[in-house]
Amino acid sequence: MLRQGGSVIFTSKEVDFKAELLSVLTEMKSIDQPVVLFLDEFPEVINAIARNEGKEKAIETLHTIREIRHSENSSNFILVLAGSIGLDNVVNYLERPKLINDLHRIKLFPLSKAEAKQMIRQITSGATMKIGDAQIDYMIRRLGQLIPYFIQTMIEECNRILQKENRPLLANEDIDFAFANLLKEDQNLNDWESRLKEPYLSKDQYRFCKHILTFCAHKNRISVQEVYDMSGKWKQKENYMDFLQMLERDGYLFEENSVYAFVSPLLKAWWKTSILNQNLKIKSYGKPEY
Repeated sequence: MLRQGGSVIFTSKEVDFKAELLSVLTEMKSIDQPVVLFLDEFPEVINAIARNEGKEKAIETLHTIREIRHSENSSNFILVLAGSIGLDNVVNYLERPKLINDLHRIKLFPLSKAEAKQMIRQITSGATMKIGDAQIDYMIRRLGQLIPYFIQTMIEECNRILQKENRPLLANEDIDFAFANLLKEDQNLNDWESRLKEPYLSKDQYRFCKHILTFCAHKNRISVQEVYDMSGKWKQKENYMDFLQMLERDGYLFEENSVYAFVSPLLKAWWKTSILNQNLKIKSYGKPEY
């Protein structure tokens, strides 16, 4: 491995990532300034290790990261474990919740309208796609909850439409068209259903989560009482709140006064239309009961 400036270059395909990470951390100790080290998609990595190499290897990796956090070499850096699924779900599946009990959880909230406008202007600054203030406001209204992931997804689709038609100026109709396209085609949105199949959910638990989300997509909201009432069918009465909290942690739903709703109108509309179009999957867990 070679280090050039702030970059790390691997010179061999056979890499002992644990050894290399520990080596980098040791060298960081000599840096005379605080460092924030992000391990992005960390829960997904642990999940993949458990799936491909076995639970024990995943647990070993969690032990290593914990040792790093408590090492004397970590005095000048902050370790941030980021990801699009809840780390709690993964470690509970591995039956090792104590390995993350020292972590401080940070809850991220949607952007304000002003922040969303600033983000859209920054993304499109210098781009061939031109978006006026009226179209920014319209895009914000269509997106509802202003989560960076969905803002970026919408901008990418709008840009694709304009490139295909070889024109620069974005109109409200293009935003509507992009919204509709994402409901039909976007593989990133498909992931919101497929990742519920991760190994920490049993077949009935997976179906229970799908049932909650499908009900919520059609009714626009779901109360704690409604989830409790439907939990008996899936044999989840004792831990029904765990699944609501999991869906909240993983970015599907948000809670207000014991009522849950989708964090994104785009995700809600995609869930509603995609599940209706999956006839075989509908048969596997039953139609929503309202």
